[in-house]
Amino acid sequence: APCCFLFTPISGSSLDRPALAYPPVQKTGAAAISRINKGLKRRANQTVFGFYIDPRSGYWAKSNDEDPDVDVPPDVVRPVRIVPIVRDHKNALLFRFSDPSAYAPETIATVQHAIMRGIEVVFQLEEGEILGEPLPARDNRRAVLAYEATEGGAGVLSRLVEDPQALGKIAREALRLMHFENVDEAIAKGDSTLLHSHDGEACVRGCYRCLLSYFNQPDHELIDRTSDEAKQMLIDLARGQVVVAVAPDVASEGGSWASAFKVAGVPAPDASTASFSGQEMIFAWRSHFVAASVAPIGKAAREEAEAKGWTLFELPEAAAGVPDALVSMFGEKA
Repeated sequence: APCCFLFTPISGSSLDRPALAYPPVQKTGAAAISRINKGLKRRANQTVFGFYIDPRSGYWAKSNDEDPDVDVPPDVVRPVRIVPIVRDHKNALLFRFSDPSAYAPETIATVQHAIMRGIEVVFQLEEGEILGEPLPARDNRRAVLAYEATEGGAGVLSRLVEDPQALGKIAREALRLMHFENVDEAIAKGDSTLLHSHDGEACVRGCYRCLLSYFNQPDHELIDRTSDEAKQMLIDLARGQVVVAVAPDVASEGGSWASAFKVAGVPAPDASTASFSGQEMIFAWRSHFVAASVAPIGKAAREEAEAKGWTLFELPEAAAGVPDALVSMFGEKA
């Protein structure tokens, strides 16, 4: 069942480790998660979503395959198609890959579920208390959204951001759970080729003792504990530590812009910044797809922002007044 998510990051961090720089990790306590059941995976028409239900009895019915051009007696009630959806709000943590296109889908899927299983081991959680979803879709894996599915996982994701060593411990335990020996030596040397499966290990690509579970059945075909890329990524994660990002002081950055926004009737910017092509926008209004910077904005940043539907503004260092074009992006004065 596909998911869609809406959230505002409340804190962020990045992974500092030898040789490679992994992407930021963002945490939010206000993720609106909508899970949509599109229908049977092997349905004949993949563009038609949902299930059919008999409006008289309330029971599920077979597909409505009648010819619409054929007259139907008035006393015949046709099945009605519905698309089930469940909405909830959960604490969530977003793992973003710096260059997801450089990795095979099997690699990202394997690392995703290795991290989820590692979290369960390190924090002694029951299976399914912390779940992960690939974003933006299962066939386009560019990030992983982990969220607290039950109350048993409450507070765990916060510890992942606040404890610099937590993610490293999770990756280490995941490797051990994947039936590998020499884990400590491989991590110390940063070399995944030093990992070896236990003698006589029956697990090939994955099993229910390591990465497979009831909750990740749709990904069973992708999960591969022997993937060299996945093993090296987990080694790298185990060698690193989380560094909490320090948000800029938007009240003083480039003058008193916070006061200028308030006077102009512009809502306060988000607590976290936005970034395009590596250039940081210190003021961001995600709900309006608007961002601003007191530094010159490069062409690459503008092109990426435009492709994503954002509008960028350059502001002078001194808050001499909010440009009318920026004010107009928020409608009438609040």
